[in-house]
Amino acid sequence: EIVNEFMEMQRQKGVTKETLKQHQYALQDLCRFTKEIPTIQDIKRCLPPTRGSATYNKRLCTYRQFYQYLNVLGRIQNDPTENFSYKRKSIHFVNTPNEDVQKLLQGFDRTTFAGLRDYCITVTILDTGIRPSEALCICEENVNFPMKEIRLPAEITKTRKERPGK
Repeated sequence: EIVNEFMEMQRQKGVTKETLKQHQYALQDLCRFTKEIPTIQDIKRCLPPTRGSATYNKRLCTYRQFYQYLNVLGRIQNDPTENFSYKRKSIHFVNTPNEDVQKLLQGFDRTTFAGLRDYCITVTILDTGIRPSEALCICEENVNFPMKEIRLPAEITKTRKERPGK
């Protein structure tokens, strides 16, 4: 019941469907051990150190929000997630030889609309490092052609923070 209330509060806050799905899955996993408010031992079972950093961090984020909600409601006094730290995500850069990039770009048929479109999107992603989903949402008003800049408004970015681009 308390999980359903938390999920409804998240819906009202306007979190994305993907985030709601993630919260639901993480909380179902956490609450499968008990009908009461999950304990620190339950959290440890759901956050083993062998989990990948992305999964671990997303679940910990969900658990923290859930326990903060319980704290605000007065259902708990101490947040059991306080003693957990996020895993540092290791950044993995792939060094792709220029020849491979050139082969990729030459594979687009730039004489067709679809080929030129895909070529432009790919070059933009490679040059700026933006996410493909963000590239697909760029509108003309996001582009400053004289300054050669692309502004990503908060509503199209994954982090929901505006990013000026170059």
